[in-house]
Order: sequence, then C-alpha cells, then structure tokens
Amino acid sequence: MKEFKSALIIFFILAISINAQDIKIFGDASIRPRYDANHNGVYGNSTDDFHYLYRARINLLSEIGDGWFFQAQLAHAGFGSFAFSGFERTEYRIPTSVDGALRPGIHFMQMYFGMNSKEWSLMGGIIPLDGIENPLLDVHYYPSRMVDIPYALFSVNGAVGAKGHFYLAGNRLDLTVLFDANEGKYVESPAGNELSNLHDNYTFMARYNIAVGEFTLSPLVMFAYANDSTTAPLTFGAIIKTPELAGIKFSLVAGSSNQSNFGTTEYSAFYTRLRADKKIGSGTATAWFDLAKRTDKKIAGDEVHNFTYMWLMYNFPIVKTEKGSISMAPTLRYATEKSDNVKDFSRVKAEVTITYKF
Repeated sequence: MKEFKSALIIFFILAISINAQDIKIFGDASIRPRYDANHNGVYGNSTDDFHYLYRARINLLSEIGDGWFFQAQLAHAGFGSFAFSGFERTEYRIPTSVDGALRPGIHFMQMYFGMNSKEWSLMGGIIPLDGIENPLLDVHYYPSRMVDIPYALFSVNGAVGAKGHFYLAGNRLDLTVLFDANEGKYVESPAGNELSNLHDNYTFMARYNIAVGEFTLSPLVMFAYANDSTTAPLTFGAIIKTPELAGIKFSLVAGSSNQSNFGTTEYSAFYTRLRADKKIGSGTATAWFDLAKRTDKKIAGDEVHNFTYMWLMYNFPIVKTEKGSISMAPTLRYATEKSDNVKDFSRVKAEVTITYKF
C-alpha cells in the first residue's frame, strides 16, 4: 500500500511537470504555537500542554475549458490538516525514533471535478465543505461535540459526495449529497443464510440563498438516509448575514437537529451562533459565541448537555506582495460542556497562527 501511494505521488508530480503551463498551483503553510488546557472538574483528570502545530496545503487547479475543471488539494490527514500536534490520524516515523522525528504523510484532502457556468454547476469526488461558515454541519455530524469546529477538525471540511447549484425564482439553490457509510449484505457461512442486508448511508442537503436588500437569508435542511441502529438525524436551520452596521458585519446561525432511529439513542439538539467581524487597523477582528443544547432520551430520564463556545481572533498582515502574503492571527478559544452529575468539561486554547500564502 505504501508503495502504491508513493507511485501515485510520483506520477502526480510528473503529470504536473509535463503540464505545468495548464495547471494553477497555490496554497498555504502555517505554524501554530498553542497552549492547550483541558479541565474535567470532579469527573476526571485535567491536562495542560504547550505544543506546535504545522500545516501545509497545496492546491492544484486544471481548467480544461468551457467551464470544465479538475481540482485537488494535497495536505496531511490530521485534525484540520495540521501535523505534529500529537493527535495525528496517521503517524510516520521509525519505531525507535524520538517524538521529534515524526513525519506527516501527504494525502488527497480534496479531489473533485465538474463544470461551472453562470446558470449552474455540478462537481463530484472528495468535495470541499465549509464547516466554519455553516456550523450546522457540526450539529448534524457531531452532536456529541457540536462546538469547537468539529467538522473542520475531524472531517477536515470535506467529504465524498457531489454538489451543485442552479437558480430558482431568481435565487440560488445549492444541493449536496454526501456519502456517509458503506454497507452491504452479510451472509452466514457455510449455510448461506442472509444475516442482514443493509443499504449505504447518505446525507442530503439543500440550501436556498435569498437576498433581502443587503441582507442574505439562507434556510437549509440536512437529512440522513441510514439503516436501523444507525443515527439518522434531521437537521434544519438558517444562516443570516447582514451588511456592515457601524463597520461591523454580523451573522447569525440557528438550527435544531433530532433523531429517533430504532436501536439508537434518541436525542434533540438546538444550536445558535452570533458572529461579528470588524476591520481594525490593517487587520480584521473576528468574534463569535456559540450556545448549544442536546437532550438525550433515556429510560432513567432525560440527560441534558449544555455547550458554550467563544472564539476571539485578530488576523493582520505582516507582508503582502504580488507573489504571496504572510499574516499573523492571535486567537483565544474557550469551550465548555456541562451535564448534571455526568460532565463538567472546559477547554482553553490560546494560540498564534502565522500563515504564508502563495
């Protein structure tokens, strides 16, 4: 398998060198020193650590013509594509080496092709999805976490599927189908009796973008098609974006999610985020606050989990030229999850991200 991956990467590099004039190459690289403190109150131990995270992403875009294109992103399949964090999905190092000898692997984090026109678009493959702009993806896929950008971290803002858009009544309608799980038929050997016959699991998403003056209202719905004994949530809500008010751009996301598939824990969840962006000096200050609640239906009684999350960031440029830019973003994140007699968790992440874009 490793030999196949190496051959694939070498082939890809050769293809780029042969057709470099037809391919646009752009990307970014970041270093992020972070102080990370986790506290579990009386329900567990507490930890704190100072570490460095690194990330490099290379994007390749081939525009064939007449709107047809192919695009890919090479990066590390770690949380948020960051490496050397101590939490990598895949670690590459000699077994007897020290921790500092860790080497991140390179993977196709995105790989999709399609067609773009003024009236419609369609693309398929490993497609990009913005979990920070649409945090209802967090609620739908990670109801046990919901805050602290889990879709951006754990699904790395993408999934296998297809998406496209067209215009309905003068407004844009986005449709997406995501492949969630691969199932099949299970047969007892050697008798040949069919034990189960399961269908694949999918999530379907529709988002309608309505312009009201300078405001944008985007109602959306996501529903899962899944087997019994597999969670199949229905999630719906809306994203509202405002024009600048006193130099500040506001956005509000609100939604709910619930599921009661047989053989799983029935739950209902509510989520809201208020976000503000303001240009200050040469940079932009961003702040948002999340408030979420999940109620699990259990025989002994409902178990209620309350979440809060705060994000404060100031992103400002250091260098900007025709060939690229370097920026710095000090950031403070604070997340909590509380449940009576079950959990009292809080996490603080104080970090500085230095990013080079080319």
